[in-house]
Amino acid sequence: MREHHLDGTMPSFIDKVLGTGTPDAGPGDEPREARCVGCDQVVPAGRSFCDRCQAAGVGGTVVVSPRRAAVVEMGWLAILRSPDLERKGDLIAIDRKVVISRKRRSGPNAASVGGERVLEVDDTYVSAPSMFIYPPTPELGEFSVEANPESTNRATRNDGPLEPGVRTALEDGDVLQVGLTWLCFKRATVT
Repeated sequence: MREHHLDGTMPSFIDKVLGTGTPDAGPGDEPREARCVGCDQVVPAGRSFCDRCQAAGVGGTVVVSPRRAAVVEMGWLAILRSPDLERKGDLIAIDRKVVISRKRRSGPNAASVGGERVLEVDDTYVSAPSMFIYPPTPELGEFSVEANPESTNRATRNDGPLEPGVRTALEDGDVLQVGLTWLCFKRATVT
């Protein structure tokens, strides 16, 4: 295992996920109190597990708590092409339901409404809303896409039409199109 504290500071989320940082302490280094990466509880020096969440290997190391999943699924959309030049190249996390919609003439162009992430694009060929992207759920263990059955615009996945109202599993690299906006789905599994 590798220690993640650099200059006595807490590791970044990326350090925790990727297991990067400084090497383990060498001989003669005194143990010091640390924070559990599972629950951020202070753990006394010399302890190898957290009393609060029972995570093993505390002290700034990557651990798997028995109360937490051992695998993290991450997904995001990259806007490849769009008449909305301000949005081109944007990355949108799929950590909750994402609604693809036409931009309103006022207000933000990406917001959260009722637990959903609303992505508004300035594309006159996109209806409001046109497409839904879902993170994995217990019922459907994959990221998925659904064309809004009430939309008047066609939505596609890899140049094939999406059946309105039917969730379709997404694969890494799938290209979605709604209106003149193209999005690429990317996923990563971190263990």
